[in-house]
Amino acid sequence: MRIFSFLKAHFSIWRLLALICGILSANTQAYEHGFVHVPKALEPLRQLLIANPRMCLQQTKQRLEQQQNSTKQSPESKSIELLTLQLGALCSYRISDTKQAQSYIDHAIYLAKQQQHQAHLTQAYIIAALVLSGDPNRAVETRSYIELAQSNLEKLKIFPLPNMRFQLQKVLALFYQSQGKSNEAKSYLLKAKEEAYASKSVILRAWSEALLANYYLINNQPELALSHLSEAELDDADIKTNEALLLSSLLKANIARVYLGQGELAIAEQIQQDAIAYAVTLGNLDLQAEEIATLGNMAELTGDIDAALVHYLNAKDIAKANNNLHLLADVELQLGQTYMELSNYTPALVHLQISRQLYTTLNQPNKLLRSLLLLGELHINNKENGLAILQLEKAEQLANTMGLTSSHSKVYKLLTQAYEENGNYALALEQFKVYHSLNQRYQQIRNELKREQFKQHYQYIEQAQQLSDLTREKAIISQQSNFQQLILVLVCVFGIMLLFLFLVTRQKLLSRNASLKELKLKLNHHPITGWQQLAHSETPLLCLRDNQENKQQPRILLMLSIEKIGLVNHQTLGFKSHRDLIKLFVEELITDLDGDFHLGHINDKQIVLCIEQGRNTPQKLSQHLSERAEKCAETQKIELILAIGSCMLPFLTKAEDAIDDIGMTEVVWLALEGAQQLCTQTNSNQWVELTAMSGSHAAFFCSDVTQDVKQAISKGLVKVNASADKSLINW
Repeated sequence: MRIFSFLKAHFSIWRLLALICGILSANTQAYEHGFVHVPKALEPLRQLLIANPRMCLQQTKQRLEQQQNSTKQSPESKSIELLTLQLGALCSYRISDTKQAQSYIDHAIYLAKQQQHQAHLTQAYIIAALVLSGDPNRAVETRSYIELAQSNLEKLKIFPLPNMRFQLQKVLALFYQSQGKSNEAKSYLLKAKEEAYASKSVILRAWSEALLANYYLINNQPELALSHLSEAELDDADIKTNEALLLSSLLKANIARVYLGQGELAIAEQIQQDAIAYAVTLGNLDLQAEEIATLGNMAELTGDIDAALVHYLNAKDIAKANNNLHLLADVELQLGQTYMELSNYTPALVHLQISRQLYTTLNQPNKLLRSLLLLGELHINNKENGLAILQLEKAEQLANTMGLTSSHSKVYKLLTQAYEENGNYALALEQFKVYHSLNQRYQQIRNELKREQFKQHYQYIEQAQQLSDLTREKAIISQQSNFQQLILVLVCVFGIMLLFLFLVTRQKLLSRNASLKELKLKLNHHPITGWQQLAHSETPLLCLRDNQENKQQPRILLMLSIEKIGLVNHQTLGFKSHRDLIKLFVEELITDLDGDFHLGHINDKQIVLCIEQGRNTPQKLSQHLSERAEKCAETQKIELILAIGSCMLPFLTKAEDAIDDIGMTEVVWLALEGAQQLCTQTNSNQWVELTAMSGSHAAFFCSDVTQDVKQAISKGLVKVNASADKSLINW
């Protein structure tokens, strides 16, 4: 039986819908795209806000540092500092760094109040409301800033008020849109349009039309959106400034989205190319990468997978070069999906794992859940059902914290398929039931089934009792006998059912325990060497030390990393030959180690070694292992570079329990990173030993162990011993 065979046909449809929804999520703003008034001294910085907000943020930080170091603080310099902070807030908002944006604008508001500059203060209030407008949980603060800006605008007489009124109406629209009040948002967008036309600015009018078009796109009204987009389009003669180039690029991208939604893929791709051309002319790398990735989506929808991959890879390179981690994560996810469509397992796995790591770093649970689901599906397609179950169980835990019913549905759908492919039909059936009842667990379904069975039994008993009452006069003795027999039969049936349920449940538990035991064995032991596998553990050292009999005995902790391994003639080895070569090297490396030791793999090329001290020291042991590596390389005629980081366990002699096993892993990892730097510099085997001085106090190592050890090295509390010039290490 194939429970999920009928659902596989829906994956391609779901894929296309996800692509279309993903590229219809763009937003069009104005204030944060350069409509802020600054003096001539800050005009280059304002232009960077339009063209490259990341570079703008870097130069903002440099300018603020110079202003803080300046001894003379004239009223003009204070005003420039205030406006620089406002530009920094807008740059941070452009790259989705809301925390940094709020920090800048809070400081700007403080300076504006000190200087009693009402125009700058009003502008700061509007920017503060803009930064917070997209967060429905901070509605009270947003409303407060809006009211302060409204109050100040009524008092101002000489300032470009139409622009500021336009910005305020737009922020009000964003605020109500985040609150789910669509009609109020539309009303304020229309008011923003009135203010824009009152300003007699061609660009500002176009932005107001673009905002209304974006509103209709979000509300799935593409015909109305297209009419506003047509009104917003600029003539070629007007496309001269950075503001016009940016607006034109965004308008073309939105027009392309409208045609894409109508199924006109060829027209959409052509218009999207125009949008990219404007972004290239502007020099906005983030916009280029985003629109090239969108072009990749369009190419994929038309079935041109090769072109889609080229566009995705180009977008990835640009996003990576510009350090746009949010877009980089999205493109990696798209690449993983595309390679899945091509059934190309290795690149799909690599890209999906990178996207998962980036989403974890960026704290984006929705997209992290999507990457986990795709990884689960990928492992299922590659018959790696154990790994698929591991990924999907993480996805289930994450979905539970988010309360996403639709995500639960996808998790259980894929879990069903994974268990079924793994031959565990009982668990597959359990997950399939959960898939069809999103708000109930499998045990609740079982309980409901039992209650229904008991209810049927009692109804049957009542019917038998009624039959007995009707025939009482004719056959009282016979009826009593029949009733007793009926009760006996029902008791027997009930007992048999209980026994059957017990046997079925017991068999399922035994089967599940056997599967879990087999899966645990695979996860806990390296498939090549058979040594302990530590890659899935948050505390690898703790897992390694669980096997030690005397945990109080001093030991030496080493972390080894194979930086380079291969044949001398640079011949390609292949996956299996490469791993066999690593296995041979590891076996020769530990051949003549003295004393009790335990070994574990972080991955194929990184190994943790915990060995009793005896007469050894970390330096002697590191030198011995380096010599063994050189001898192995010479014997096997291979190229080999080994990096070794080492330290004593415990690290602090006066306070053995001050640094736990998690902290000790950080210490030896830091030593390994130093050795890796030396390997890069010298292209040979290197080792680094970290030794805490006898006077090091435990209180010094009480927060972030890595940073504490680095500070201790600089203060001389931790001694660094290395096989090469330790000054080459950048701590």
